[in-house]
Amino acid sequence: MNCKPGDLVLIPFPSADLQSPKRRRVLVLTAPNQHGDFIALAVTSVQPPEHGLEIGKDALTSGALPCQSWVRQDKIFTLSEDDSVRAFGRVTPDFLRNALAGLRELVGQENSSTQRPG
Repeated sequence: MNCKPGDLVLIPFPSADLQSPKRRRVLVLTAPNQHGDFIALAVTSVQPPEHGLEIGKDALTSGALPCQSWVRQDKIFTLSEDDSVRAFGRVTPDFLRNALAGLRELVGQENSSTQRPG
């Protein structure tokens, strides 16, 4: 599967009993690197008390979510493109920018123009 930033994809995650994986939705933030790894944020149907960004119908350019959902800006993963089960939607560029801005704020970089220490 070819993941792109802004895609909503289904990924298998280990269940609590470690016997069978549960499928979870994530928002792809980065294009896969040379190893097929990409960075993503968790998508949940439970409204987080903080660091959540609601995915409204106007936030999708394609596809649909089965229920009201939020991106958890405080739950970040590095995942393998090979593990992606399927894409089921895509968010708007504005929504993706807002998700990234919330993540940067959470980790202490308020804007993308902040220079890296060198």
